[in-house]
Parts: sequence; C-alpha cells; structure tokens
Amino acid sequence: MIVGGGYAGIGLIPLLEKFLPKTHRIVLIEEQEFMYVKLGALRAAASEDVAEQVLVPYNRLSKSEETGIVVQASVTTIKAKSVIISRPHKLFGSEVEFEYLVVATGSTWHDPVELNTVSRKEAIELFAKRRAEVARAKDIIIVGAGPVGIGISPTHLVIS
Repeated sequence: MIVGGGYAGIGLIPLLEKFLPKTHRIVLIEEQEFMYVKLGALRAAASEDVAEQVLVPYNRLSKSEETGIVVQASVTTIKAKSVIISRPHKLFGSEVEFEYLVVATGSTWHDPVELNTVSRKEAIELFAKRRAEVARAKDIIIVGAGPVGIGISPTHLVIS
C-alpha cells in the first residue's frame, strides 16, 4: 500500500509492479483524482496549452486493476496492518489492510502552485481563473529566472 500520490508515491508503482507476486496488488490511497505535476503549475496558470497536461489521472498508473488500484480518500488512522480511510471504498469499506506500507505524503506548497481541490475539473477551472487574472494585469513583474520565474512567464509576455 502506498499512501500519497505525489512524485515519490507514484514513482514506486512501476518499480513495485516488476516484482509484485500475482497474489498481490498495489493500493494507492490519494484524495485527489489526479497527479498534479507542480513543476508545470505556474505555466498552467498563465498559458492554456499545458493546463490539462499537469493533471494526470491516476487511473493511468497501473497496468490493470489486478496489479494496482487507486482509492480516492485520505488516511485518518494508521494501524499495525491496516489503515482507516476518510470515506468507504466499494471494495474495502472504511478499513484497508496491507502487508507493507509506504507513507509518501509529500509536502505542502502555497498559491499559485498549490491546488485546493481534489477534482480535475475544478483544477482546470482554477487554471482558467488564474489565466484571466494574468490577462487583466496591467503590469507583471517577474523576479528571477529559475523554474518559478520561467514557469510563470508565458510566451506571449514581453519580458524586459
């Protein structure tokens, strides 16, 4: 079982699938319905061309439901051989048993990088709202040319 669908959590899936006995399945527990590629977040807020690409649906992570399944919930309690989840799942109910547990809950970012939604549709709408804010701005000052500065500066802006 993997708790957390960020870079570390999903990065484990293809590695584990290589060695997974046919009697076992990877269970990913993640509240969001998509993997959010935060490196592209600022660009998605400024340019429509990448908004859909930074929100990767979790159902594409495993080869099949026999090898991996996503439980859209959060973990409220960790026990010795199971976790309690925030909402019941159709296969597991409110408690999901595991043989091995990986806690990969990641880090917290702040706006404009963080998305405060679990819905892919709402995330796309939020990116559209942010693009509208950029379009309405009279002046935009970008300080720095690292990943954040480059990500927020869409190709249609003139940078001086």
